[in-house]
Amino acid sequence: MLINDHHMHPTVYARKVNLVFKAGMQEIELKARIDTFLSELTDALKHSGCELIGHIKGLIVADEKGHLMFSLTSFEEAARFQGKLHAGIFRGLLTVNIIVYGVELNIVETVFQKTFHKYFGQA
Repeated sequence: MLINDHHMHPTVYARKVNLVFKAGMQEIELKARIDTFLSELTDALKHSGCELIGHIKGLIVADEKGHLMFSLTSFEEAARFQGKLHAGIFRGLLTVNIIVYGVELNIVETVFQKTFHKYFGQA
């Protein structure tokens, strides 16, 4: 995919968020929620002018229950996952790093917060 402006700079957004699940969240359920969240996030970014995704990466650390990493690098692909969560998790720390092109930081932040709140209840 070609970027219209050859001098376009990346927009970088990073965030750490504490996740809290009232009922224990199982890994399969969390992966499905992340997939849906990322699909809506990338669609919203694209509709806001994003031309290219450098990457969207995340890491959820749930202490003794393990960790789960996810990443994607295009509008068309599904998220790739690595790591393992054991049993249901009630809390974790999510670190997200987003690099995109063609959209301003304030738009990335707004789209992230709105979409994240919809699927995880906090932002």
